[in-house]
Amino acid sequence: MNKLRIGTNVIRSFLVLGIIISIAGLIYSIVSAEADHLLLSVLFAINIAAQLAVIRILIARNLPARIKLMTKAMNRAAEGELSERVVLEGETEISLLADNFNAMMEQLSGAIKKVHASLTELRKISATIGQLSEKGVSSAAIQSECLKRTAAAIREINRSITDVSTPIVTLTSLSTSNTASMTDMSGSLEVTTRHLESLVNSVEDVSSSIIEMASSARHIKENAVILATDTSRTA
Repeated sequence: MNKLRIGTNVIRSFLVLGIIISIAGLIYSIVSAEADHLLLSVLFAINIAAQLAVIRILIARNLPARIKLMTKAMNRAAEGELSERVVLEGETEISLLADNFNAMMEQLSGAIKKVHASLTELRKISATIGQLSEKGVSSAAIQSECLKRTAAAIREINRSITDVSTPIVTLTSLSTSNTASMTDMSGSLEVTTRHLESLVNSVEDVSSSIIEMASSARHIKENAVILATDTSRTA
């Protein structure tokens, strides 16, 4: 950077010196009636030397070619070629401009890469969200179908409950009637049981009577046999 400033100051100094020498020679030739050709020659030589030094410095800097190179690089960068770089030897203003251009392109390229990476990640996230959304829609459809089936089942259960509740009401009324009937039947069964007990007692009595009759018949038979025997003996 210091050398760039020194070169610029040298060029300016030579240009100013050439201008001063040219003006001094012009004034001297006008004022002096008989100009000293030697002095004018010296001044002219100094002016030529200063101009040559300036031209040499400019040639050393090769400004036209470097400017064209920089212009070409900037045009390509403007078209989107972020890998464009300019390498210029020396330490001149145009070299400094090239270094700044390269640094700017590096930063811009890095920023573009970061943006590209972010966009890639965003695409992945969008794809994932899309898949999840599709799955969510499918799940929602399945859940909706399940809910519809559940609702239908619940309605069927309600109808079944209604169908069952009506017979239950009827059964309840019948149960009330049956309770009264069963009470009557129980009373009838008690009466029947008493009748059966009486019948059993009667059977037992008849059985006892039959046994007594059999015993009496046996006694009668025995007596008849004895009587027959006695009669035979008497005869």
